[in-house]
Amino acid sequence: MFHYCYNTSTFSNKEGAADRTAQRKALVAKLHHEFDGELNKVQQHIADITHRCKECGIYNDFVYIIKENSPPSHLDLTDPKVTAQWTQDPDRFELGNLLDDPSKATLENVQQVRNIVRKTTKNLNSKPKAGSIESDHLTSFQNRMWFYDLLLGSWSDTMLSIMSKYLENHDGDGVVLYYCFLKHFVGATKANVIAAYADLSEAKVQLHLYNNDVSTFTNAIRIPTRKLANCQKQPTFQHMLNVYHGVMDCPNTAFSNYVHSLYREYRTEGPASTWTMFQLLDTLDQEYERLQALNHWEKQPVKNTEIMALTAELSSLKTYIAKL
Repeated sequence: MFHYCYNTSTFSNKEGAADRTAQRKALVAKLHHEFDGELNKVQQHIADITHRCKECGIYNDFVYIIKENSPPSHLDLTDPKVTAQWTQDPDRFELGNLLDDPSKATLENVQQVRNIVRKTTKNLNSKPKAGSIESDHLTSFQNRMWFYDLLLGSWSDTMLSIMSKYLENHDGDGVVLYYCFLKHFVGATKANVIAAYADLSEAKVQLHLYNNDVSTFTNAIRIPTRKLANCQKQPTFQHMLNVYHGVMDCPNTAFSNYVHSLYREYRTEGPASTWTMFQLLDTLDQEYERLQALNHWEKQPVKNTEIMALTAELSSLKTYIAKL
């Protein structure tokens, strides 16, 4: 069930001590970027953690049990030796791995592996045989504590405060804590999804709210879209329409015409109808930059009150000159 590169057994005394010290130092070193709970940086944080774990040889600590398979019919489970062999058989369980695919993970089946590891370790009273399942579990027990230290050292105070509500679930086990992190930031709490969809509502997706700056507008749309991606959700058809409608009234005629043509293509199931939100936003950015490069993007008009005051002043001046 587990396979490791290092003997981190607490029973090993000086044996393997250098390897154990080097591995711990490499694993618990802070990640390059402290994570503050920013939703648009979740995927990068996950990638950083995955790279660190694979690099330090603790990849297999992240397995979870999807289901326990029935023993083959030809096995005689009345024989204690056969039963013991089946207990340690790699085909006994169907496993998933949190670092690869957490989609079938639940708090229960992640905790199940943790409890197996702890139970085995608790029952040890001598150094286990190298390569045995007991030795592997003892190694995993220590790796999980080290990984726990990595997470705590790489999260800001804000992030630690967010995750403190999961304290009872993980009970100091780094792998279960990591699952709680995935559940909160990737597995989608209803609050995260609702907040992201709210940010894509028609009232908030209007170009004029961003002073008709297309880049600022598209960057603002990317934030809730990334939130949804972290929750494994996508903007709905209505949200796509909101973005189109939000930029159609752009005061730049060329850009407005371009958006209208894309919108017609989208409604008639043309190529634009297959685009994701990110592809649409990238296309809008490209057209905005193209018009700017050609000097076809008008500067922001002077406010109406200023224009009216200037017009009135010119009118008075003309009247004065006429009298002279």
